[in-house]
Amino acid sequence: MRTRKKILLTGASGFIGLAIYKKLIEEYIVTRTTRVKANANAGDMLYLDLTKLETIANLSDLHDFDIVVHFGAQIGWSEKDEQSMLISNVISTSLLARQAEKMGAKFILASAAIVHGVSTQDININSETNPDTPYGKSKWLAEELVKVAGVEYCILRIGGVFGLNGPSHLGLNLAISNALNNIAPIVHGTGDVNRNYIYLWDVAEAVDYVIRNNITGTHLLASSETISVSSMLENVCSVLMPDLSPKKCFGKTASNQLITPSNRLPKTRSFRNSLKDIKLRAGV
Repeated sequence: MRTRKKILLTGASGFIGLAIYKKLIEEYIVTRTTRVKANANAGDMLYLDLTKLETIANLSDLHDFDIVVHFGAQIGWSEKDEQSMLISNVISTSLLARQAEKMGAKFILASAAIVHGVSTQDININSETNPDTPYGKSKWLAEELVKVAGVEYCILRIGGVFGLNGPSHLGLNLAISNALNNIAPIVHGTGDVNRNYIYLWDVAEAVDYVIRNNITGTHLLASSETISVSSMLENVCSVLMPDLSPKKCFGKTASNQLITPSNRLPKTRSFRNSLKDIKLRAGV
């Protein structure tokens, strides 16, 4: 009888982390971390706070996981955020990677494609790193510390992620939420700018693929399909609320930003099929 792998997952209460949890729990024994100590009484919950290093320091003495999937992080853009992210995103990641190494566990880190710079138009694995935001800097530093921790690792530099109830700082998520509430999405400028945002459940499936196929190294994770913003919003309307049409709004058109996904990771579903899945999950 095959033994099920034991996985520790951070960030499981977040937008992406929850999808990963629901995917991995189908096949593995998954323990989620929680910042609320009282919640750790639940069978699959472990108290671990990325801002409290003492909750990480003795992890390997008390537990024995096969894989640590680290999707917990603080997101922020100001200098104040940069100071607090030093502990939650950088030091805690380094400490968690060292604990994984002591357990003999593989370490999977969620990083971000913006380590190459928020305005970089064409990003591939050979592009120079240019972390020009506090969040990007914290992720780049975390990557560097994982690489020297002595642990077997896989770093996923992820592009913009969309899905049902996704964070609104990504305009596509706001457009999806609005359409489901019968509010027409807005195209700012010409809408000709191209993106390859990745669907939430494609991220979850990529993490599962990394585990099943023992993928290591650093990889870019983005959609296999490139699509313009105007086409995105037209599809949002036609799939989710056919009676709606995108509204045009005068504004400056942004630059393209395209991420070349790793050929070691599975191809993603089409944008339209992603929307069909969102419609199904939303029950509309």
